[in-house]
Amino acid sequence: MSVPPPVRYAQSGDVSIAYQVVGQGPPDLIFCIGSYSHLDVLWENAHWARTFERLGEISRFMLFDKRGTGLSDRTERIYTLEERIDDIRAVLDAAESRHAYLMGFSEGGAMAALFAATYPERVAGVILYGAPVRHAWAPDWPHGTLEEDFEQTWRAARERNYVEDLTTPGWQRWLGPGLRDDQAFLEFWGRLQRAKGSPAARYAQARMNMLIDVRGILPSIQAPTLVMVREDDPVCSVDEATWTTSHIPDARLVVLPGQGHLPFDVFDEWDAAVEEFITGAPRVA
Repeated sequence: MSVPPPVRYAQSGDVSIAYQVVGQGPPDLIFCIGSYSHLDVLWENAHWARTFERLGEISRFMLFDKRGTGLSDRTERIYTLEERIDDIRAVLDAAESRHAYLMGFSEGGAMAALFAATYPERVAGVILYGAPVRHAWAPDWPHGTLEEDFEQTWRAARERNYVEDLTTPGWQRWLGPGLRDDQAFLEFWGRLQRAKGSPAARYAQARMNMLIDVRGILPSIQAPTLVMVREDDPVCSVDEATWTTSHIPDARLVVLPGQGHLPFDVFDEWDAAVEEFITGAPRVA
């Protein structure tokens, strides 16, 4: 296991946000992870450790637990996305970063997009990976989750005592062939789920996500943007990523092969695209 960097805390109002810094840079890169986050536990997994170390080789890399998750303060109410993006601002200020690339991973993509539109002077570029721009279904957004399906998911979670069944077709597709038969990863994922937050905190996080809709601000993103998605990602489809790319003025789309939400089995392709975007030069083998 890699030795993780020390955990520090930044203040976002009265909320303490746990963060870490890897590498020296320049440039600066801040990672807005999805809902599965715990800065201590993530480093226990070789895939995540490799990802963080690699990003720390090409940047001064900052990662944090969003409010309500991991080592950051738990949430007692539902926060708007406009409030939640202050977590990014707090970490950048604490790390004395004035100008950084943003990487929005999964649910963190909406935070990255809104921050980029709100604080363009602080953003060098944006990377959105597997990142929905709206989570809930709407008549004009068929990609989202129906409210009744959302509540049914949480009723089923309560009936299972909040233990995920990773053998279901939905989870098997989410994990993809590279991870669903990896017993060590499945055991790690169970630990991460328990560590990221209590059942009430996890529900609050999911409910906050159902309020996310950043479609209207995408044309306001001034920074160059790289949109990445896998061919079969149950969280964000290629059609959704294509729509997102078409609504950001200076954006391009990279579709990675295969099934699953995480990029670990296509890490070399993912890493090459990220490095070229950040450094402006293709990776030299």
